[in-house]
Amino acid sequence: MSSAYYPAGAEFSYFAPWNYHKPMCKCEACDGTGHTYYAYDFLNDKDVECTEREYGLLPDDEATAEYMHKNLIKGIVETCMACQGTGTSPYELESEFDDDYI
Repeated sequence: MSSAYYPAGAEFSYFAPWNYHKPMCKCEACDGTGHTYYAYDFLNDKDVECTEREYGLLPDDEATAEYMHKNLIKGIVETCMACQGTGTSPYELESEFDDDYI
C-alpha cells in the first residue's frame, strides 16, 4: 500500500530526504560520558572541571586529601548541557578559533 504523500516505494528508502537523519557523533563537551565532573578545591573554595578518570582518583573528604597532601576532593557531577546526558550530539561543536587564519 503506498501513501499519497510519497512516491511508490520511497517510504522506506534511507536516502529519501524525509527519512534521512543526521548521524550522531560523540559529544566533545563531555567526551561521550553524558556528565561534567568537578573537583572541589577546598583551599581556594572553587570548583575545577576534571575528567571522569581524574574524578575517580580524587579522595572523598578533606581529611583524606590533607593526609595525601592534596587540596582537591570530589565535587559535583552535572548532566552535560550540550548533549542533555546522552553522550552524543547531532552536530560537532564549533572550535573557538577560526581555521581560515591558520
